[in-house]
Amino acid sequence: IEITNHATATLEGNQIFNNRFGGLFLASGVNVTMKDNKIMNNQDAIEKAVSRGQCLYKISSYTSYPMHDFY
Repeated sequence: IEITNHATATLEGNQIFNNRFGGLFLASGVNVTMKDNKIMNNQDAIEKAVSRGQCLYKISSYTSYPMHDFY
């Protein structure tokens, strides 16, 4: 789930799991209300790449470039 800049959202009763990335990405300025969500067992590929100093394009390519705003 990706919530972009200055958006408002309500996430309730979701199970977010087994995703290549982190499962949930919140851009700056978002207003999110969350209740009873389970976020687990995601691969966190973007976060791992950042910690290793890798180029994010290598991980997400041109199809997911908005994720680059988060790092």
